[in-house]
Amino acid sequence: MTSKRISRDSGGFVGSYDLFRWHAYAARGGVLCAYLVALAGFQRGLNIVFHTETKDRVSGKYEDFGGSVFSVSDGMDTVYFNRTRGEGSHKESLRSISKQRLSETLALLSVPHPKTCILEKSSIDSRVAELTYSEIGSSRLVVKPVGGSGGKGVCLGVASTAALVAAVRAQRTDKVVVQQEVRGTEYRVYVVGKEAVAVTLREPSNVVGDGRATIAELVRRKNVERKTNPHLASRRIKLEDEALALID
Repeated sequence: MTSKRISRDSGGFVGSYDLFRWHAYAARGGVLCAYLVALAGFQRGLNIVFHTETKDRVSGKYEDFGGSVFSVSDGMDTVYFNRTRGEGSHKESLRSISKQRLSETLALLSVPHPKTCILEKSSIDSRVAELTYSEIGSSRLVVKPVGGSGGKGVCLGVASTAALVAAVRAQRTDKVVVQQEVRGTEYRVYVVGKEAVAVTLREPSNVVGDGRATIAELVRRKNVERKTNPHLASRRIKLEDEALALID
């Protein structure tokens, strides 16, 4: 088992401040949120252990186990984190990866959510597409893989039977989720226990035209800016088919 333990005593930092300061330069993308939570615990005098190998005894708790898994302890209680997700929230996050299961769970709990159909790529044709439009009752649809996260494979603004057939056939898996497209402002709420402690406004990637530059050039400029942002450095805008389909 390989792990790295970081602590501080009541008299101040015990040779660990430099390590955290060095990691600040390496913290990018998804690793950054783990670093910030661990740093907050360290600053409060808690014991932090980063678990870096799958042989670690906590590896079975995490599907995407990696260097972002760490534990925080006050000497009596120990809580494990995967990035910002504690043990309980991590399990719920894994459940939400299955879009079919998530839709069924929300319906069971009477939580409003987009109307959803599950299709098979191998059986999609214009007749099935027409029936899907009729069942969902929306002129614009969203197509996504039944399992996944991070927006990978999601196709927005599907507005015709031909486009629906093409979007379903483009998916990497045979089982595909088709949903009513709901437009609006997106927020992510971080809940601890029964209390909402933080809210994040999520804005889609965007560029603002200047009357001269092409969209490709505007994207290139914005990606240069993103390189300087620790959170966005690994999330550069890509002009893939899904993005190009949104450009009028």
